[in-house]
Amino acid sequence: AELLALIGELNEDPAIHGILVQLPVPKHIDANHVIDAIRPEKDADGLTPVNAGRLMAGIDGAIAPCTPAGCMILLHEALGADLSGQNAVVVGRSLLVGKPVAQLLLNANCTVTTTLLRSSVPEKSAVTRAADCLTPSDDTTS
Repeated sequence: AELLALIGELNEDPAIHGILVQLPVPKHIDANHVIDAIRPEKDADGLTPVNAGRLMAGIDGAIAPCTPAGCMILLHEALGADLSGQNAVVVGRSLLVGKPVAQLLLNANCTVTTTLLRSSVPEKSAVTRAADCLTPSDDTTS
């Protein structure tokens, strides 16, 4: 309740332009409730349902979490402005990195495969070897 009250205050403060929740939160706190309490226009990580939906819809100007946005900058520097047709493999599926980077790659017209770090799928190494671009594991739940 105290954290949600603080977020409410930050939402109302015109001097505050962005709110970022350091994940993971302690087990007794529901991260979804915390993220849902942030106004979409102050969501620095792009994790609110509104911003995640904008990213999924490919809407220009959608807020993406910092690490996926940085991955895309690196990929553009390494592979050029047009990533169309690249075979991208994303290792991990967290809300903060894996899913957003996969969506950014889809929005860039890549063919995207998502796999899990600890997956027992024997074909995983073949999938990662065939990638034109490969993202590292993004969290410990992958």
